[in-house]
Amino acid sequence: WKRRYFVLKFDWLIYYETEQSTSPIGAMFLGDIVFDRVSTVFNNRSDCFTLKAPGCKDHILCLEHPDGELMTQWLEAISNASNSNLQKQLKTMQQAQEKAKEMLEQLGQQQDFSEKVKHELEMMKMMLR
Repeated sequence: WKRRYFVLKFDWLIYYETEQSTSPIGAMFLGDIVFDRVSTVFNNRSDCFTLKAPGCKDHILCLEHPDGELMTQWLEAISNASNSNLQKQLKTMQQAQEKAKEMLEQLGQQQDFSEKVKHELEMMKMMLR
């Protein structure tokens, strides 16, 4: 276990080697992390939680805080940051879906217009015969 100092900025968990460090030694994007509160003793630590970035086998953080209440607050803050990003992604997907729906409607209108033009042309051909 190594002591690290964490800062939560928007949907990023940034960590530093010391409290006085100005350059981070790592960061984890919280948008799609999986986190779990470890309910049993983990490496002789009883009050900790893990953060794992999907697709990154080696990027797992196991964190603990000596104050269980503060640790719960960290979990809530991380969960809120993660949920906030998921809400943004959902909104983006909904906007894309609406745009696709509009485009399909426009395409349908163009096809209707094209059918009308074809019909009018057929009528004109028949009249010219």
